[in-house]
Amino acid sequence: MISWLYKYKLEIILLLLLGILINVSCYLLLCGFQISFWDSDDYMRLVRIRELFAHGDLANTIISRSNVPFGCSLHWTRFYDFFFVIPAYVLNFFLNSIDESIKYVGFVISPLIKCATIVILFRISQIFFL
Repeated sequence: MISWLYKYKLEIILLLLLGILINVSCYLLLCGFQISFWDSDDYMRLVRIRELFAHGDLANTIISRSNVPFGCSLHWTRFYDFFFVIPAYVLNFFLNSIDESIKYVGFVISPLIKCATIVILFRISQIFFL
């Protein structure tokens, strides 16, 4: 795998730069220079992460702010939450505010996952086309 990355480093870098350029330009056209989340799922994911940090209970899947007074059980798994939890915990050492850390990680995690997906799809396409 490492030799494959070195062999195709120029193509991978160009694909990543193109993906980041498209992502940044679309975001700036839609939202400008502010952190904004496009739908309620993005926001509810961050609320769930904030409640995890507040209560420390991994088994609690009820969001009390939804469907008051009963709460709402979300269908997401905790596996994807750890993509947010671990970087937010590390970033919290520098920002001293877990809410700010969660917001910044929630803003940055999607482009990072898109970059990883670009590399994986490039590798899969080489299997089919070479």
